[in-house]
Amino acid sequence: MNEINDLNIFELLDLERRLTERIVKKTKSSEIKKLLDIHKKVLSRLSDYAIKDPLTGLLNRNGYVAILQGLIKEGFENGRDFSHVLFDADHFKRVNDAYGHDVGDKVLKLIARVICQGINQPSYSGSYAAILHGENPIRIGGEEIVVISPNADAPKGYDLADKLRENIENSFNSQRELPSITVSGGLATFDGVRRIICPMETNYSWEEIANAIYVFSDSALYLSKEKGRNRISTLDDILLAQLSPEMKKKLGNLIKSVLDYKKE
Repeated sequence: MNEINDLNIFELLDLERRLTERIVKKTKSSEIKKLLDIHKKVLSRLSDYAIKDPLTGLLNRNGYVAILQGLIKEGFENGRDFSHVLFDADHFKRVNDAYGHDVGDKVLKLIARVICQGINQPSYSGSYAAILHGENPIRIGGEEIVVISPNADAPKGYDLADKLRENIENSFNSQRELPSITVSGGLATFDGVRRIICPMETNYSWEEIANAIYVFSDSALYLSKEKGRNRISTLDDILLAQLSPEMKKKLGNLIKSVLDYKKE
């Protein structure tokens, strides 16, 4: 039982799928097979509630945590890099204040749809391994959307992020139903974060690495906002920048690692 309690949401869904397949193979009862078919449909709906954001259809925080856990584990075991881009709608509060939250929701839906059209999104009814090999979009709260791309170093991650940023800008400019809006982004990679906070192969938990990846992406996003918005900034941009008091506050406990790295 403890082993099951330790599984993340995708591992649990994957286990249940494989168990159901084995039960189907073992039984000859048509009645049981009908019940299992209903069970499969019920589970599909339950999994949507468990892993998907109801507004945008993107993954939610449950999916976000599970994907980071899997990719960080692979990163340490196999040296596999991945990029983590945090997008934020520019001046989104103005949209809500001027047009109302219903329009704000439609803006978020369009941003999510454009992002999904521009990436290789996996099927979330498949295996956990297959999901980890896809480009996963996640709404983690408010107007913040993350795109995690496996096997993407900083240049590849930047190219994808900037393409998505441009696609979003063009999509809003080409329609008239919603106010035009742009997004800013902040990019960090697993290798980049590990280079800064694990220079001596210090043992960190995957949760600590995941938090550092988010903080660096959020700080890079903040830098994009400082530079004028509608752009993508990276972890390397943070290292080259003069860190403002606000940026240092964003980096929090990671600031010492950043300053030590900048001195080298």
